[in-house]
Amino acid sequence: MSYSGARAMLDMGVSRPTLYEIVIPNVPGKVNDYLKFFCKATFIPEVRAERISAVGHEAIGVERQQATRIMYGKPFEITIIENSDFSTYKGIRQWFDQVASNINDSSGGGGPSRSQRMRYYQEIVRDMTLTKLENPRDAGSGRSGAKDMRKVLEVTFRNAYPVRMGQIVLGSDLFDAATEFTVAFTYETYSYE
Repeated sequence: MSYSGARAMLDMGVSRPTLYEIVIPNVPGKVNDYLKFFCKATFIPEVRAERISAVGHEAIGVERQQATRIMYGKPFEITIIENSDFSTYKGIRQWFDQVASNINDSSGGGGPSRSQRMRYYQEIVRDMTLTKLENPRDAGSGRSGAKDMRKVLEVTFRNAYPVRMGQIVLGSDLFDAATEFTVAFTYETYSYE
């Protein structure tokens, strides 16, 4: 391929890993608005075919790999830079607290309130979306607002729920650092548009 041919293929530029947004339905407050700007890192999980070896079914002595099931890389994780009110942590934590009763036992302990009972699956799952954004096609026109971004890929995580709220590191030597935490979600499958 010629240089001019390769250059023509990149007229729109390469994909930027910094352009994306996460949407979590039914979270309180402005969590989704906050996530659009302060979700520091995430990824689109792998998908792979589990296989078994099939020997000699059509050609004697020839081994081939037969797909047996599709596996989705789990968990799906996001890293968030938290605000000083911890509203994003609290909003997502409210969803996590729905996984079982009495997870956030604020009654002071003692008695039956310390017992935990897992909730039914359908009561805790939601579909989440991760949208891969790109700069607008007419980026040279001076328009650069978030609403002008192109949505080039939307990944929908089916029946997701949080399975881990990561640690929040605090330290007296972290004066100029931002507070971050990671949330891990499990899900059944994901699809893309």
